[in-house]
Amino acid sequence: MARVEGPADAPLARVSDAGGRPLGFGFHSPRSQIRVRMLGVHVENLPDLFAARLAEAQTLRRGVLPPETTGYRLFNAEGDGLPGWTVDRFGDVLVSQITVAGLEALRDEAYAALTTSLPGCAIVQANDVPARRAEGLTHTGDEVIAGDPPAEARFTESGLTFTAELAGGQKTGFYCDQRENRRRAEHSNG
Repeated sequence: MARVEGPADAPLARVSDAGGRPLGFGFHSPRSQIRVRMLGVHVENLPDLFAARLAEAQTLRRGVLPPETTGYRLFNAEGDGLPGWTVDRFGDVLVSQITVAGLEALRDEAYAALTTSLPGCAIVQANDVPARRAEGLTHTGDEVIAGDPPAEARFTESGLTFTAELAGGQKTGFYCDQRENRRRAEHSNG
């Protein structure tokens, strides 16, 4: 970075090249080695941006999830266009991790879009994540954002019932990325 202008704690940053041409906008992280995580060329309305990216992620998941599956990674940070935000769904419970300072400052707008997108779901923000420490964010204890989440959430994956341990479990409570391995184990002959 050649120079930084504006408030040091601004949640969003406009990025320009050395000639002053705009490159886009991103979440600003003043204490991180990665100072800006890009969102796109134009960011005019954050509530609309959050809602659109969540809707795109849900549409993608509907196209790839196996039948009878209510436990999965609903939102995958950079992969879904909102760096630093991961949301896992376990039935009617959502476990969120925000690991970027700029997004943490704008979390009210993000969670408003999430509750509108999935009304009636309880939402827990998991704060005990090492990346939050690196960003200078609160990193102790989980935080209830919406609803009354249970300590364990029941959900299905390919028709099988599982339980995610929300309080003190691994990461968000379950390893959603191991779905294919569980399916292979189910069908193995050993």
